[in-house]
Amino acid sequence: LDIAQQAAAGLAAIMGHNWSVFLGFNSGRGGLTLAGVIISVAPLLGLSLLVFALIFGLFRNLALGMLLGVIALPFCIWFLSQPLGVARQPEDVLPLTLVFIAISLVTIIRRLTVPRSEMATDVSTRELMFNRFLFDRDIRNRDAWIHRRPEDKGKA
Repeated sequence: LDIAQQAAAGLAAIMGHNWSVFLGFNSGRGGLTLAGVIISVAPLLGLSLLVFALIFGLFRNLALGMLLGVIALPFCIWFLSQPLGVARQPEDVLPLTLVFIAISLVTIIRRLTVPRSEMATDVSTRELMFNRFLFDRDIRNRDAWIHRRPEDKGKA
């Protein structure tokens, strides 16, 4: 397969992880699947974006680092694909960029479409979407989200 077809297969893997048929179309967020796809298609870019996300993890905000990395991904592919050896031919850059735009959109859509947890019943929809987009959780309070009860986790 050429590089764009490999990336498209990676998109299918991410979507299959995010909306698994076997789990009633409600499963994971696809973060590690996304990292695996990026590293397999563009190893240097994938590792640099992973390090970027992990730096945010040191500041206890890995979700924001992943979001910024996912948003930057199509731009990096567009501008850095030739120097990093991702696209072997110049005509591969556009299809590869389009696939990575789709991967970014799928990742963001998955963040926003998770069922609302019981902890967020009093949170406005606007604040809920903001929290999910930036922090990948329903409430702003990180400690309360991490230390919620197991019965709340199953509903999140």
